[in-house]
Amino acid sequence: MASNIPPPVLFLFRSLHAEMNISLIVIGIQLFMCIYGQILFTESPDPLRRGRLPYIVVSWTIFLLFTLGQTINSHFVFNIVSGIVPLEEAKQDALMITGTVTVVAIQWVGDGLLLYRAYIIWSDKLWVLVLPLLTYLATIIIGILQLIPQVTKDPSGSPKFTSAWIYLSVAVNASITALISFRLLMARRYFSRVLPSGPQSTLDLKLYRGVVAILVESAMPLSFSGIVFAAVYDPKNVEQQIVKTTFLCLYFSFSALAPQMIIFRVTTGRSTSSLRHKASDSLESQSYGGPPESLAFAHTVGEHEPKLESRLQ
Repeated sequence: MASNIPPPVLFLFRSLHAEMNISLIVIGIQLFMCIYGQILFTESPDPLRRGRLPYIVVSWTIFLLFTLGQTINSHFVFNIVSGIVPLEEAKQDALMITGTVTVVAIQWVGDGLLLYRAYIIWSDKLWVLVLPLLTYLATIIIGILQLIPQVTKDPSGSPKFTSAWIYLSVAVNASITALISFRLLMARRYFSRVLPSGPQSTLDLKLYRGVVAILVESAMPLSFSGIVFAAVYDPKNVEQQIVKTTFLCLYFSFSALAPQMIIFRVTTGRSTSSLRHKASDSLESQSYGGPPESLAFAHTVGEHEPKLESRLQ
């Protein structure tokens, strides 16, 4: 039977099969993160749970949305590869539209989480967040608009809205990541001047770089795959369809994994709150027992210097 299928189409079917396998791996990674974070949250004392429950809820929400979307996608991939339903007809199915909604919802949740973190960090200078906030609101509006042509069975307007939505979402992710990283690096620069020299101080400063690194590392694959996916969203031939399928899988996977990585650091006590506590230990010669609390940042030290103290709840 396979010999009767044109090679480009056969390669497309294989790419769809590979997409399903990758999605199963991503589901497994997320399930581990969710369960492990839930166990740590359940076993932590009440004072250490403060501020972490919303992260647990968001983590499970992203996991459930991703799993639902991939379950629907698997159903249609099977029907398309088996020849039961033509590709264009499958795109207009109500169940397929539901799968598209899960992609949009995951993006909204992930970008919203990142924007909330930026709000906490820049709470003393909220004007910095005006442009990212407006861009985020634009992604919500465009995301809704790109669903309308599918609901009304008029796909002619969907590609341009979808490409615009992805570009805007990438802009939100990149800009907020840059703002958070800049603030953390400035805090690291400050503490490098005031912390006493020694192995513990060096470790504290390395942890700052680690937090910035995971922010950048989670944003770069998402941004790159999103840009390529948006560029080939309206394929003209089978080859472009293969590229679209590949980067759709990558973009959807990174859209879920990027916020999950951030949440995982918070729920396992390796977020920037640990940096604040360690820095406070060095500055005030105090000891904090147990795992660090949830993400925390501050506004000022004295009259001029910034420090991390306000609490993410």
